[in-house]
Amino acid sequence: MPITVTLGLTDPDGRVNMTPMWFDHDGDKVLVNTAAHRAKCGWTRKNPRLTMPLVNPQNSYHWMSIKCTVVNEIREGEPGGEHIDRLWTKYTGQEPPYGLRGPVIDEKRVLFECRVDRVATFGKPWSSRPDVGTSSRATSTIPATGSRTSRCRRGPGKPRSVGPRGRVQVHDCPSSMERGMKVGYEQQTR
Repeated sequence: MPITVTLGLTDPDGRVNMTPMWFDHDGDKVLVNTAAHRAKCGWTRKNPRLTMPLVNPQNSYHWMSIKCTVVNEIREGEPGGEHIDRLWTKYTGQEPPYGLRGPVIDEKRVLFECRVDRVATFGKPWSSRPDVGTSSRATSTIPATGSRTSRCRRGPGKPRSVGPRGRVQVHDCPSSMERGMKVGYEQQTR
């Protein structure tokens, strides 16, 4: 099964709200799909800055944290609004339509397209299996970028990475996320 993220956002009283969610991306944009009636949808509209950690299910010391900002909102029924059906198939293996709609309400979905502001990575997979980090198998698709140093620049040409040897590395450009995620997530079946 594909890996879930934990969506972190700020609620009205300033507390961090954490919600496990299905994860997807399109190139260098992170895609967040939620029901329009949920509180987190309104909170995201009020404060479009989100944080999402992804943790390797085989090694909790191998992770990636993505900080991003919503740049576009697509409502179900608009072009691109059928995204939930692709996620449904990716995570359940079942054909569309999405099968978890609230039966009592007329649930509508919202897709938030997010620009990546920063990516931090830590660690390496502990498995000796050759398919970890490179396979299309969903249990082994956490990006393996924790031992490399970024070439991204921050501000006037200053690198923003700490590494190697499994220390946290911070990347201030979308290409870092794309490189890190390309190892596994682009190989998953959509």
